[in-house]
Amino acid sequence: MTLHQLLPLGAFLLNVILVTLALVRNGGSRLNRVFAYCVGSMAIWNFGAFLLRRAPDEQAAWAAEVVIHAAVALVPAFYYHFVLIFLDATRARRRSLALAYGVAGVFSVLNLIGSPLFMTGVKATYWGWAPTPGPLYLVYTLFLHACMIVGPWLLIPLGLAGLCFARAVGGVRPRPSAERTIVRERPEKGQHSAREAGYLIYAAFVPAYAIAVALFFIAERYRLPLLVPLCAGAGAAIDWAWTTARARGLTALAVPAAIVAALAIAANWPLHLNNGRWDEGLRMAQQLVILERYDEADQWAERLDTRGDAKKPGDGHYGVGSQLLVLNQPQRALVHLERERGYELEAALD
Repeated sequence: MTLHQLLPLGAFLLNVILVTLALVRNGGSRLNRVFAYCVGSMAIWNFGAFLLRRAPDEQAAWAAEVVIHAAVALVPAFYYHFVLIFLDATRARRRSLALAYGVAGVFSVLNLIGSPLFMTGVKATYWGWAPTPGPLYLVYTLFLHACMIVGPWLLIPLGLAGLCFARAVGGVRPRPSAERTIVRERPEKGQHSAREAGYLIYAAFVPAYAIAVALFFIAERYRLPLLVPLCAGAGAAIDWAWTTARARGLTALAVPAAIVAALAIAANWPLHLNNGRWDEGLRMAQQLVILERYDEADQWAERLDTRGDAKKPGDGHYGVGSQLLVLNQPQRALVHLERERGYELEAALD
């Protein structure tokens, strides 16, 4: 078992710990319970990803995709419910919440019965197995983004900015206009509640996880545990902007908007770091060799060597050729090793 296969299992265990802490700390809180449902769904998602990476064939990969989407279909509704409780807006948004759960239920049923309207099967990609979407998969994607409000390109800067302004929901105080806000108000001198200290621990998860994991594993799936705190922070940023604009006008948002813009540029700046996808593509090509799908493996080898991000010229063909030698296919391996040598000569002449 490789580190690549174990990482989703590590994320699964981390999310199980988060669920346990939320329920043990205050299992009677609706906010904690819905948070546990949301993170629990993400834990099942992680476990499904672990099964997917170990899938030896299409049948096993299909079963893993069903497990993944059984959880993924519910995440948007749980997250939307979490945000509504966080904003104390559940009653005012009962119809939209019921719609979110209803749509999630429909997609869950379509997934569990194996309907081709949702997924028609699985396919081999450069990073591994992936679902072949049916006609309603695009609808689910739109549903997911509608519940999440913003995409990752905006979620990261908004979430980071919001975590600076947000406060624990229990500290919300009704305003004279009957409005409610989740943003942090200036505490009276000498008042520091345990709830505020708990919020600081919650907010500290983002930089702690980023330093521990995200800086070393660049690929998007390793950033998954950051989703919940960044989503909560993004909601806080939007709430703070709305209440501030109504109270003090749009000019009061100039500096915060500049901060969000700077964070957006920093979060989305192309760093050209190795995100591990070339290595995943090579493993996919080698897996195709093991499955005796030689034509597809040849295509992958050529694709890997023409992408421009290989460590050395011809590494894709060399990796496939080595796998063929292991399987006692010297004639097929010779073709790839000659192609690898050709790429090296081209690079030397350049």
